[in-house]
Amino acid sequence: MCDYIRPLHKIHINFDRRNALVVGYVMIFGIFRFSVLLSKSYSSWLEWPCLDYTYDPVAMRVIEGSPFFRAPALSEVQILRPKQSKQLVRQELITCHKILEEYVEGYKFLDIEFEQPQE
Repeated sequence: MCDYIRPLHKIHINFDRRNALVVGYVMIFGIFRFSVLLSKSYSSWLEWPCLDYTYDPVAMRVIEGSPFFRAPALSEVQILRPKQSKQLVRQELITCHKILEEYVEGYKFLDIEFEQPQE
């Protein structure tokens, strides 16, 4: 995701009342994209709009997200059992984490320990 000038970071939270799901979508530098199941028992009488946070890492400021952005409609199974292997997802997360650490000039951006694969 980019605005045709620079890569952007985005956090987008979608409330799916019909399927009782709350799904978070995270995009870093517009390259790394992750889906996170936040709730599978969401209940509401009201239809809530999506929450969106878009950040421009070049200008270091929050910008207005595109009103045309639509996160993909994913099922619980698609989120919890992606087509990619656990190793591929783990490697992408590690790569993304390294890029973020380098981007902020050595600052420990996130203190994440990745689960080691069992052999």
